[in-house]
Amino acid sequence: MIIINKDAIMKWYDSYTGSFSSEDKDIESALRLKEQHCKRVMGEITQIARSLDLSEDEISISAITGLLHDIGRFEQYLKYRTFLDVKSVNHAELSVSILKKEKVLSGLPKENADSVLQAIELHNKAQIASSSSSLCKMVRDADKLDIFNIVLQHFEGDRGSATNSVELDLDPADKISANVIEAILKGAPWEVKAMKYVNDFKLLVMSWVFDINFTFSFRQIVERRYLPRLFTTLPQTTECKQAFHCCMRHLETKADSPTS
Repeated sequence: MIIINKDAIMKWYDSYTGSFSSEDKDIESALRLKEQHCKRVMGEITQIARSLDLSEDEISISAITGLLHDIGRFEQYLKYRTFLDVKSVNHAELSVSILKKEKVLSGLPKENADSVLQAIELHNKAQIASSSSSLCKMVRDADKLDIFNIVLQHFEGDRGSATNSVELDLDPADKISANVIEAILKGAPWEVKAMKYVNDFKLLVMSWVFDINFTFSFRQIVERRYLPRLFTTLPQTTECKQAFHCCMRHLETKADSPTS
C-alpha cells in the first residue's frame, strides 16, 4: 500500500498558484481560470478512476496528477501572456520541470512519481501511443472534459475578461480554415499550430471525441450535450454540419460500447 499525502500536495498547490497574481484584471482572470480548471480536472479524473474500479491508492495518484497537470500554465501566462504553446513554451514540459524543482512528488515511491510526471508530460500531445499508461489516458480525458465545459461556458455566456485566454488570441472572424473540416471528416488529427480562427479552435475541441479513451468519458460528453451545444456556436454551414455529424456518430458509437 502506498501512503500518499494528498493534503500536503493540495496545500502546496494552493500556495504555489496563490503566489501568481496581477492587478491587471485580464491577467488575474486567466490565472484563476487555470487554478480552478486544475481542481476540476482533479474531480474529473477521480470519477474516471472510480469508473475503472481502481484502488484507493490509484485513485489518489490519479487525483494529484489531475491537480498538477497544468502547473506550468501560471509561469507561462505571466511571462508570455498566452496559453498557446506554439507562441510561448510547452506547458506540459514546464509543469514537469517545476514539479521536479519543487520536489512536489518526493513523498511518492520513484515508480509512482515517474508515472505521474510522464502522464503530465504527455497530456498535451496531439497523439500518444496506444501502449501509454492508463494514468496518461485518464488525465487526457479529464483535461478534455473540463476544457469542453470552459469553452461552452465562455461561448454560451458572457465572454468577459477571459476572452484572450480562452480564445487563445485567435482571429475572431466568422471563418474556418479550409483544412480543418477535411481533417475532421477523415477522423485525422491536425496540429494546433494550424489554427487561425476562433472557429478552428471550436472545431478542434469538437474533434477531441476521436481522442477520448474511456467509455465513462464518452458517456459524460453525451450526457452533458457538449457537442450539440458547441455546434450551435459555429456557423451553420453544410461543412460544419458534416463535421458535427461525423463527430456525433463516433461519439455515440463509443458511448454505447462496453465499459472500458
